[in-house]
Amino acid sequence: MKKRRLLAALMTAAMTISLAACGGSSTTSTTAANSTAETTAAAASEETKAEAAAAVDWSAVDVWDLIDQQELNFKIGIMSSSVSQGEENYRSAIRLQEKYGEDKVLVDTFPANAVAEQETTISKVMAMASDPDVKAIVFNQAQDGTIAAIKKLKEVRDDVLTVACNPNEDYDEMATVADVVLCKDQLGFADQVANLAVSMGAKNFVHYSFPRHMSNQNIAKRCERMKEICEENGINFLEVTAPDPQGDSGTAGTQQFILEDVPRQIKSLGEDTVFFSTNTAMHEPIIKCVFEGHAMYCGQSDPTPFDGFPAALNIEVPEDKKGDSDYMLSAIQEKVNEANENGRVSTWPVSLNMTYVQAGTMYAMLYCSGVVTETKGDAALEALQACYRTLSGEGAEVNYWTNNDGKEYDYVFRVLGGQHVFE
Repeated sequence: MKKRRLLAALMTAAMTISLAACGGSSTTSTTAANSTAETTAAAASEETKAEAAAAVDWSAVDVWDLIDQQELNFKIGIMSSSVSQGEENYRSAIRLQEKYGEDKVLVDTFPANAVAEQETTISKVMAMASDPDVKAIVFNQAQDGTIAAIKKLKEVRDDVLTVACNPNEDYDEMATVADVVLCKDQLGFADQVANLAVSMGAKNFVHYSFPRHMSNQNIAKRCERMKEICEENGINFLEVTAPDPQGDSGTAGTQQFILEDVPRQIKSLGEDTVFFSTNTAMHEPIIKCVFEGHAMYCGQSDPTPFDGFPAALNIEVPEDKKGDSDYMLSAIQEKVNEANENGRVSTWPVSLNMTYVQAGTMYAMLYCSGVVTETKGDAALEALQACYRTLSGEGAEVNYWTNNDGKEYDYVFRVLGGQHVFE
C-alpha cells in the first residue's frame, strides 16, 4: 500500500510537469512543478530507505556483507591516534582504507601532543571536510581537541556525521557535539578487572594514572569502583601518580617511570600484585615488568591481545597474522607458559580499539548509505549491536550510557567485551 501511494505521488508530479509544458505555462509554474516533483521524489526516497532499514534482520545479518551490497557513493574520514599514542588504532584505520580504497576512506592522525596542539587537530578535520564527498568522520581515539574540532566542523558542515570513539574528553561534553559516541562500559569493566583480581588471589592492586586522566569522570568513577571491590575483598589498593605522556617528559619519561616503579612495587608488596594503568603508553613496560617479576595483570585500560604484549614479550607477528586474534592469543599463551604466569594474566580476546574504529566506520557507512536512518534510540542501538556481533561474535555487549547523575544518553553507547585468562 505504501509503495502504491509513493508511485501515485511520483506519477502525479510527473503529470504536473508534462501538463505545464504542453500548456505553455510560465517558467514560474514549471519551476514550481519541478520543485514539487523533487520534493515528492525525496520523500519517496527517504520512505524507501526507512522501509529498507526496517526490513533488516539485525539479529542475523553480517554487517560487512550488508555494506558490500550498498552503493558507497561517499567518503568516510578517520581521525586516528598517532602511532606513538596508539599504533593499533592507526593500523586498524589503514586496514579499512586498504579494504575500501583511498578514494573512499581518508585517514589522518591526531598530533602526538594533542593537548597542546588542538588547532592542528581542528585544521586536519576541516581539511577532510573540505571535500564535499566526505559524509562522516570517525574519531578513534577521540583525543583532546575533538570537541573543539567537531564544533568548528558543524559550523560549516552540519551534514557530516561525527562518531567519537573512546573519548579522552568528558563524555557529557562530547555528547553535546558528536552525533554518536562509542565508549567502554567503564563500570562494567571495573567490575571485570577487580573481580578477576579477587579470583586470581591478588593481595595488592596498583593503579597508575595522572591528573589529566583522573579529571575524566568516567575514569575516576572506574577507579573508585575498582577500589571499592578490592577493599571489600581484602585487597590493598594503591593509586600511584605517573608522569603524563603528553607532559614535559613525554612518552619516554612515562615509560621509564613505569620500568623503575613496577619492580620497586613488586619488591615492596610481593608477587601477588595486580598492575593497571589508564594509558596506552604504559602497557608495554608494565607487561614486561609483570612477566619478569611474576606479578599479575588483569588487562589494559583498552583491552586487546595486540597492544603491549608483542613488544614486551618479544613476539614476532608475521604480516599475514597481524590482526589475527587467535594467533596472538596462542603466542601470548606460549610466553605465559614459559614464564609460569598461568592464571595470572588476562586481556580481552579481541581488540577494543580495533572494534571501535571498525564498528564506528561500519555504522557510518550504513548511515550514509541510508540503511540506517537514525543516530540515536533503539534503531541505532540494534545496528551497533549487529556491528559488534559481526566483529566479536556474541561476546560483546552494547548498551546506552548513563552519566554519574543518572542521565541516560540514547546516542552514547557503552561497549563491554569478555575476559580471556591465560591458563
